[in-house]
Amino acid sequence: MTDADATDATDAGSVGGDKLVAFITVENETLRGASGAHQVHVVGPSGDYSYVWGNEDYVYTGNTIDMDTSDDAELIVVGGGQGNINNKVLVFDYAGRKQWETDSNGNSQGTRFYQGNGDPLIAVGFHDDRADRSPTDTRGEDVLGFYARDLEGELLDWQPEFGDGGGTAPFRGGGLNVWHLFADEVNDRLFIQGEFQLVRTSAGVRVDVPVSRLAVYEQNADGSFPEEPARVPRFGASWFETSSATKHVGNPWTMAQTRTHYYVGGHSFDRVEDLSGRVHNVESLVRINVSDYDLDTSWLPSFGPAYDAATTTATNCVVVRELATHDDEILVGGRFNAFQGSPRENLAAFDAESGAITDRFADVTVNRGEVYSIAIDGHLAYLGGTFRSITDRAGTHARNRVACIDLRTNTVTPWDPNSSSRVNRVRVIPAP
Repeated sequence: MTDADATDATDAGSVGGDKLVAFITVENETLRGASGAHQVHVVGPSGDYSYVWGNEDYVYTGNTIDMDTSDDAELIVVGGGQGNINNKVLVFDYAGRKQWETDSNGNSQGTRFYQGNGDPLIAVGFHDDRADRSPTDTRGEDVLGFYARDLEGELLDWQPEFGDGGGTAPFRGGGLNVWHLFADEVNDRLFIQGEFQLVRTSAGVRVDVPVSRLAVYEQNADGSFPEEPARVPRFGASWFETSSATKHVGNPWTMAQTRTHYYVGGHSFDRVEDLSGRVHNVESLVRINVSDYDLDTSWLPSFGPAYDAATTTATNCVVVRELATHDDEILVGGRFNAFQGSPRENLAAFDAESGAITDRFADVTVNRGEVYSIAIDGHLAYLGGTFRSITDRAGTHARNRVACIDLRTNTVTPWDPNSSSRVNRVRVIPAP
């Protein structure tokens, strides 16, 4: 059976005539021989490079991408890391026309549109200091970057600050990053994930709420946000060391939501403190209650490989990079070789309500690299990462760092953009 036989020709990994697939690569590259080098790629249904989205002078090294889904605007926000958009946040319309941009004092790591019970906003997490503030103005402590803007790019009055407050193992400071953001627009909550151990108000006053790497703000009835976050479990790692090589260790990186739970995955965190103060051994994925934010200790799933003090490092430990919801399942992408006692190679799935592993991906392995990102479009799952091939029941298919799986058949589709560098994020966007 060949790739072309895996699905019908009209549905071979296609996103359809009204959608495109956007993905961010970590290095400047030329995709499939197209003229010009970009790092935000927008690819057509056949996997070719027919759609050049954005401007070459700006679309250059991105860390993150997010799409506005409200009725007020059709915008895509890209956070930059290096090169021509170093330390910038760029906002485009769906046709790829730049609407506005802003600089920061550090690389933008996470972006999120948020439409709660007030006006929509764009929340941005940064490495180093918050935008529009001198890097030296840290009030005596290291400041983790975060800011919120309206859709026209104006700063909001609400600008909480995050920092490295020290602490003791396993809940000690890891560096200067807000990595990811998650919006619960059903309950009007904005989650912030990073390396921080302290939170300050917009006025720079440290709050008393104990935090470690996760914070949540509950939007007020009038659409404003409080200056203090609600209390949530604290995340950490027992084997964390202060060095650039292990700066990601212990951090929550991704979330998914059901009616009753938030699932939280991340980079090798192995300790979580519940709201009573009890510390639990965990393995990079937990769930907390929507009702009270407390850790659900009835579900503490296992991964492989198991931690080994003699051999585990930041480059071979278990990592959950992204969680994505598909019908009644949650898909898990990252770096692992087992999940809940069953073999799974960098890709797994579990029942969204019970948390039990499902048969999906039992005969699928992602080879020679990990999954960084998952985007769901109907029955199609688009994957980005560092992998070089994917094996399904029909055999092994060469796929360089970006691929598509048909979730009806658990088979790799012919869609194959063939990226030459790591894909940090993949998202499905409307066609202009």
